[in-house]
Amino acid sequence: MFKVKWSQNALHELTSTLTYLAANFTTKEITALQTEIKQIEGLLSDNPYIAKLIPERKEVRKLVVMKYNSLYYLVANKEITIVSFFSNRQHPDKRKLKSR
Repeated sequence: MFKVKWSQNALHELTSTLTYLAANFTTKEITALQTEIKQIEGLLSDNPYIAKLIPERKEVRKLVVMKYNSLYYLVANKEITIVSFFSNRQHPDKRKLKSR
């Protein structure tokens, strides 16, 4: 099993997403997203290479979360670092795929 950790950037993006959901949707949608993220963390821990590498950065993998968001991550030394939790409604140039 691989350890899953979140970068500061990914946590910031996730918090922004949850804040947006809280302002515009019900707790049902927030709970569904949180549940999906926990399931994905477990899936990645057991299957770290399940997602495709992205062409822009060959070491970064992308996994779509509930069609509205994408989770970008790195795999190294039995550890998965989630570097971005990106809203797919934004322009791709806004992605920040740094591990810090």
